[in-house]
Amino acid sequence: MGNWSDLYDEILELIIDKIRTIEDIIRFRAVCQSWRSVSVMKRQRQRQRQLCPWLMLAARKGSDRRSFYSLSTQKVYRMDLPGVRGRRCWFSQGWLITFGVDMEMHLLNPFSQVRIPLPPQPSLPYQYSPESKFNNPKVLLKIFIKKVVLSSKPSLSVKTTHCKDSKDENCVIMAISSQFNTLAFLRLGDKVWTPIDSPLGFCDIIYFNGQFYAVNTSGRLFICDIYTYFLVESLGELFLIGQGNDHPDFDEHGYNNPDEPVNENTGGYETKGFFGFGVYKFNFDNRKWTHVRSLENRTFFVGNNTSLAVFPSNQCPGCEPNCIYFIDSYHDSFYYGAAHDMGVSWINPRGIQPQYVGRRIFSKICTPLWVGL
Repeated sequence: MGNWSDLYDEILELIIDKIRTIEDIIRFRAVCQSWRSVSVMKRQRQRQRQLCPWLMLAARKGSDRRSFYSLSTQKVYRMDLPGVRGRRCWFSQGWLITFGVDMEMHLLNPFSQVRIPLPPQPSLPYQYSPESKFNNPKVLLKIFIKKVVLSSKPSLSVKTTHCKDSKDENCVIMAISSQFNTLAFLRLGDKVWTPIDSPLGFCDIIYFNGQFYAVNTSGRLFICDIYTYFLVESLGELFLIGQGNDHPDFDEHGYNNPDEPVNENTGGYETKGFFGFGVYKFNFDNRKWTHVRSLENRTFFVGNNTSLAVFPSNQCPGCEPNCIYFIDSYHDSFYYGAAHDMGVSWINPRGIQPQYVGRRIFSKICTPLWVGL
C-alpha cells in the first residue's frame, strides 16, 4: 500500500465532505501534517458548513482538564487546557477568548493550543473608578465583559509571543463590556481596545456579511462600520475622516501617531440613525495625524466618490459650517435600506440628523454620490 500522506488533496477533500462530527475531524487531522493542512484550509473555505458543536462543561476548581460533551455521539471527551484554568471563556470562529483575574486576555485554539495575547481588560473603555467596590479583579472577572466575537479566524502565520508580532488586519474582535454594556473593537495586533461611541445597553453582537451587527435591550439593530476612511483636501491641507470610531493606525511604511488618543471620536450607525466621525489633519513635518475638533468653518462632503471641501459662507449657500455631509457608501446596507442615504454630522458641538427626506430609490449598482462643476 502506498503512503497515506501522499494522497491527492482532491481525494482528501472528498473525504472531509463526508465527515459530520468534530471528533472525526480531529482524528482526520491527527493522521499526518498534510492531512491536517488540507483539513484546515478546507474548513476555512467552508464557513457556512457548521458541524454540531461540543458543550464545554464547567471547570473543576484547580484543574487544567476540561470536559466536552458531544451531542452527536453522546460521549464526554476530556482535554488538558492549562490556558483556561481559572479564566472566563467565550467562543468564536473556532477560538476561545479567555479572561483571567490577572486582567489579561488571550485567544486560544483549544485543539492546537496556540495562544495569542490581546490587549488587557484595563484598556477597555468605561472602567470603574478606583473607589468603586466593583473595581476588584475577582469582581471584574465576573461582570465586566459580556460577550466577544471575531470577524474571522486569525491568520495561521500569527505569532504567539507578543501583540506586536500578532498583526492580522483581517481579524477584527468586537466586545460588549463595562457596566453600560458598550461596544469596543480591535484589529488583532492592536495594543488597546477602541471604543465605539454609541447608545448604551447592547446585549448581543454578530459578524454578518462583512459587518458587525449589534442589538440593544430595546431590540434595535445597529450596524457597526469600523472600516471606512475618507480623504479630503482643503487649502493645501490633508484631512482624514474616520467613520465608525476608527483612528489612523498605519504600519512603518505609512504614517501613524501611537500617542494619539483613540477614544475621542465617535462612530457606528444603526438602522435608524448614525453616530458620526472622527477628523484628523496630516502634519507633513512630523508625518503624523492629529485629531482636530473644528473644521474652521469648512464643510466636508464625503461618500463613495472623491470627497469635497467648501466654505459655505461664500461657496455653498444653504450648507452648515463645521460639519460633514455624508452618504452611506456601503452598498449592501444601502440596498437593503439599513441606513440613511444622506445625513449631516456636526463636529463641535456634536450633532447629527438625516438630510434628504424625500423618496428613496435603492440600487445595488449605483448608490447616491456627490457631483458638481
